[in-house]
Amino acid sequence: MPTKHSPPAKQTKSQPRPQAVLTPTPRSPLEGTPEVAQLRGQLDRGPILEGEQLSRKEGRGPRRSN
Repeated sequence: MPTKHSPPAKQTKSQPRPQAVLTPTPRSPLEGTPEVAQLRGQLDRGPILEGEQLSRKEGRGPRRSN
């Protein structure tokens, strides 16, 4: 009986593997499109610029003090 349960368990594991492979495939073509690049650029610029400014200000302070 346990031997019969082991083969189906392997099949279930093989199913999620193709799903993970499908997720990156649609991302690559979307990244290539200029529309997505612009949208991502606008969204990324907001938080990224804020993070960079804070990191730069914080970095300059301790560097000068040292």
